[in-house]
Amino acid sequence: PAGHIIKTSSVFYDNSATQVVISADATWTEIHSGLRLTHTAESASNILLMTFSTAFCSPNANNLYGAKFYNQSGSADITIPSASGSRRRQHWSMRVTPNDANDQSMLNMSMRHVAGSTSAITYTIMFYTQSPDVQFFSSTLSDANGFSAGGTFIIYEIQA
Repeated sequence: PAGHIIKTSSVFYDNSATQVVISADATWTEIHSGLRLTHTAESASNILLMTFSTAFCSPNANNLYGAKFYNQSGSADITIPSASGSRRRQHWSMRVTPNDANDQSMLNMSMRHVAGSTSAITYTIMFYTQSPDVQFFSSTLSDANGFSAGGTFIIYEIQA
């Protein structure tokens, strides 16, 4: 019946042995291709509830970050907010504040998207930073103050 979860797709990507760094270049960058998730909706009118979670490290940073879900198959944004001047359109944002080289935070985001198709579509997670570099999956610190973590991307398909 309407409103029930009828299908899920998920990926847990654990790349903790290798640090991924997104450099400060002020462009949207895919966090990692290992986080790509392909989902084939049962109905084009069904709702896809997407969730994503991972840790990141931005040592001594004072910066705004952004993240969004992205249609990798169609090279297109999905259910992105309307344009408003030159503001970045995104699903998640955060300002980090500097303390030391241990500055760890969580990226937790969710978004509702109407499937729009019953073809297989591959989605991914994009990240934005102007400065400084951001570390994913493993921090530079190799002692108990550092971290290693995977990323979890889940799509819940809800009957329209």
